[in-house]
Amino acid sequence: SAPAAPPAPQPRAQPAPQPAAPQPRAPQARAQPARSDAAPAPRARPASARPASARSESARAEPARAESARAESARSESARAGSARPGRASPTAARPDPSATLEEKRARLELKRAIRERRRFERGEVKRFTKRSRRRRVALVTAAGFVVVLLVMLAVAVFSPILSLRTVDVRGTDRVDPATVRAAAADQFGTPLALLDVNAIGARLGDDPLIESFTTEVVPPSTLVISVVERQPVAVVAVGAQWRLVDPAGVVVQSLDTRPDGAPVLRLPAGDGIGSRAFTAEIGVLLSLPSDLRARVGWLEATTSDDVRFGLPDVGQRVFWGSADDGPLKAKVLAALIAAQKSGDKVEYNVSAPTSPFVGAIAPDTTDGGDSGG
Repeated sequence: SAPAAPPAPQPRAQPAPQPAAPQPRAPQARAQPARSDAAPAPRARPASARPASARSESARAEPARAESARAESARSESARAGSARPGRASPTAARPDPSATLEEKRARLELKRAIRERRRFERGEVKRFTKRSRRRRVALVTAAGFVVVLLVMLAVAVFSPILSLRTVDVRGTDRVDPATVRAAAADQFGTPLALLDVNAIGARLGDDPLIESFTTEVVPPSTLVISVVERQPVAVVAVGAQWRLVDPAGVVVQSLDTRPDGAPVLRLPAGDGIGSRAFTAEIGVLLSLPSDLRARVGWLEATTSDDVRFGLPDVGQRVFWGSADDGPLKAKVLAALIAAQKSGDKVEYNVSAPTSPFVGAIAPDTTDGGDSGG
């Protein structure tokens, strides 16, 4: 009989994969061709030639491995879904511990409180370190606001018709006609007070010989006050048939046909007029006299600045004054001489040298000429 064939080698049973991760099957290695010097290996039989017991074990293991793979895949998908959606709790997650939740809330509150305190502290530090710059900024803003207000007020004062000239108030006039002063400012009516041309007004008033000086004052909202200082005549000069009142500067204040009362007459040498050396010497002596003595003077005459004499018509006496020097001392000496002399005596007091005065009689044929200018 023929010899029996050797039994086929049994395949080893593969262990079941762990639930954690299914392991893929290792690919079967291809059979290497046998060397020529080695004995040929027996061929493996197909699965249909395997025994029935081996095929049944392999069939039972396949469903278990598939179920394990599906369960593991489901758990992986659930874990990925839970990590992707933190707001939704997994149905399989355990319930949170109430005490742990309360501690978390307290911790969050403490954290928020600490953040607020930190922010408050930082704001305080910022204010402290920027205090100087904030003060400087406030000062600059205040100054800028003040300048703006000032400019607005200036613009209103300069260009607003509310503050334009409508009234002229004239003060200090006696001989000067107030209407003449108002006429000098006639072209300024309707002009804003800040833009008044005072020089033009002064040019017109300067032509008036009776006005020595003037001042202007703006009184809002619409008034201009003009205060006039008139020229004060101190003496009178006879020029032909007229009597001319003159001030100390020799300006003719007024011309009259008759001699005015209360003003001494200046007797000038023939050929001399107002402004001459004799005129200046007589005016200088007249102004150096005390006011009570000046009121008694009726006339003055001189040929030079050192031989001025004047008359006292109330007592019929004369005074040789000399120059205008030492006026106060001469006035005291003269007062003493007049007090020691009888009022009716026709004498002349010589005080040209006040330290050695003397009194001389007036010759009977000498007259003081009265108060006339001849």
